[in-house]
Amino acid sequence: MGRQAEMGVLQAALEDALAGRGRYHESPGTPPYWPWVQIIRGYVREHDSAQVRDAMGAEAPDIAAIAPEVRERLPNLPLPLRFEDPEQARFRLFDAVTTFLQRAAHDQPLVLVLDNLHWADKSS
Repeated sequence: MGRQAEMGVLQAALEDALAGRGRYHESPGTPPYWPWVQIIRGYVREHDSAQVRDAMGAEAPDIAAIAPEVRERLPNLPLPLRFEDPEQARFRLFDAVTTFLQRAAHDQPLVLVLDNLHWADKSS
């Protein structure tokens, strides 16, 4: 992570903001949406089940499709809806993650750092 990004995360921590970090890797084989998975995992690890359920809401099954830790924390989730069109499924996932991040930032400022975006896979 670059020095400016590290400084931003440090400043966020000092101001009691929630900081999420995700990093793309140059190597092939990195799963789709990897930085988002890292951010979601961090949130799930640092919050209790009630907080995760409140922040993810009805979108939790869609988010759990890329971050199984969500289903481990909230084991009674229904399965996500299935779409024949992969673009429609991708849009639903993006909307679910965006809604989750907005809810997570409602009570506490949220700082997201996405590193190495130039190595992002096409789906992300």
